[in-house]
Amino acid sequence: MQDGDCPYLARWDAVEAADVIVGGPAHTALDRVVDDRVVIFDEDPGTAYRTEFDANQLSTAISTFLSKNDDLPIDNHFGLIGAATNEGMEAIRDAIRDELSDNTSIARPTKAVDDDDGHAEAPTAVLTMLELGGPIIGDTAPTEYDWDDQLREEAGLDYVELPDGSQVVYDHAESRVVIRRPPTLDAARAVVGLDGTPVEELWRGRLGVDEIVSWRVLCDDCRARYLRDVIGYEFVQTTSYVKPYSSGEYVNRRGDFGVIEAVANRHDTTPGVITTKSAAERLFEEPPSEPFIDIERVTDRIADVKHYGALRSSNDFTGTEVGVVLGSPTRETVRFRLRLH
Repeated sequence: MQDGDCPYLARWDAVEAADVIVGGPAHTALDRVVDDRVVIFDEDPGTAYRTEFDANQLSTAISTFLSKNDDLPIDNHFGLIGAATNEGMEAIRDAIRDELSDNTSIARPTKAVDDDDGHAEAPTAVLTMLELGGPIIGDTAPTEYDWDDQLREEAGLDYVELPDGSQVVYDHAESRVVIRRPPTLDAARAVVGLDGTPVEELWRGRLGVDEIVSWRVLCDDCRARYLRDVIGYEFVQTTSYVKPYSSGEYVNRRGDFGVIEAVANRHDTTPGVITTKSAAERLFEEPPSEPFIDIERVTDRIADVKHYGALRSSNDFTGTEVGVVLGSPTRETVRFRLRLH
């Protein structure tokens, strides 16, 4: 900024005048990107609107922020816990709330990030600890909550919604805080989500919307023809049996390794492997209990292993001509191998 606007700021004039903006999910947090536009998400935004703190990160971020803000009556995490749990410190709690929030927003002073240990969400974490009554110290937390007591009891979670609409969950088992701040999409002309395997609950939660209208664009036969004739996939089914591998319990290491080696030999290449996360751990990480199983020999014959959940929007198999799919996350599909053209 010493010699004028930085290139990032200078580009905003062009962005606001453009007919089409190509960016990432985080850009939808900016009104100038969303207002009066059709917003299109290519698959759900994942963790784009979520921030997580483990116990150490939480304490460090809060203490760093408090120590750098002279207008706040406490200067470290332990002082905040005391204020949150002591009935006689209501005036201090009110002073912190007044300084950090109004009815629609949470203040984010630059001091929150001016240090290596600082974090932009530290003010949100401070307010969270106040509203939850300092859940990090367990037994002194409030006994009554304004949300589902049964869920809190069974899942060990606390929940609070803050003035700016951010939603925060505290995980007692892991002493972990998760902050979710979905974008405000009300000013958009329309919001469209593209997803090959949509889960509406995920979309609603990650975008913070109540209603979703779903349209299926391709029928089963159309999808099969698209993958075969347009994309150029060739699918070769190797068994007629259903292979539900979601738990990893029914993994057949001898049979799966045989398929991998047979495909590698037949096509004289190193195939990619797709399976469930549990099955991948069982196949390639656990010591074999079966005789004559050589894990290293098989892993040397494959290009890479991915589980279903890590494949969304992934191009990691670009250039790999042959792949092996082992099992399925449900009981609806079977084991097969695929060849790319």
